[in-house]
Amino acid sequence: MLNLDNALTRHCVDAIGESKFIEAYELVSRLKNDPAAELEQTRVAPGRSRSDDPGASPSGHAGNTEDAAEAAMMRSLTHILGKDKLHYGRLIDELIFMEHNHC
Repeated sequence: MLNLDNALTRHCVDAIGESKFIEAYELVSRLKNDPAAELEQTRVAPGRSRSDDPGASPSGHAGNTEDAAEAAMMRSLTHILGKDKLHYGRLIDELIFMEHNHC
């Protein structure tokens, strides 16, 4: 359950804004429950090809489902947060881990 009073949450919200935080939080939370979900929803951005994807193999497919799901999540987080604030995605992931494990 998202708690906006948490110090780590406030840090992220202050840095990236509440709407981007919620969008990224929902994405990461959804992928924790269903890692393949982002693969089904991810499309290649206009002007890019699968070969531009760092998680894609030369054939255009990622090496395995886990790597492909991670690459899809990183693309989505980059779209939401931008490259300069992408590291907040890892903090959001950590926050979700702590919430699920009652840390």
